[in-house]
Amino acid sequence: GVQGVDLDALPLALQAGSVRSVNVVLLGVAARFLGFEPDVWLEILRTTVPPRTVSVNEQAFRLGYDAR
Repeated sequence: GVQGVDLDALPLALQAGSVRSVNVVLLGVAARFLGFEPDVWLEILRTTVPPRTVSVNEQAFRLGYDAR
């Protein structure tokens, strides 16, 4: 079957520290359904985002991953 998620990612991005992290919130939501451990995604984030944004992006990912 198909699973859907109804989520307003903007408040979670703001909670993480930047409106620009809304896409990473959504990545966190999607990651729950893709079968990889969160640590795999977080390591990819750490190596691909600008160093000054790592903390915000990690928080955004975790908020998205944990959103229900």
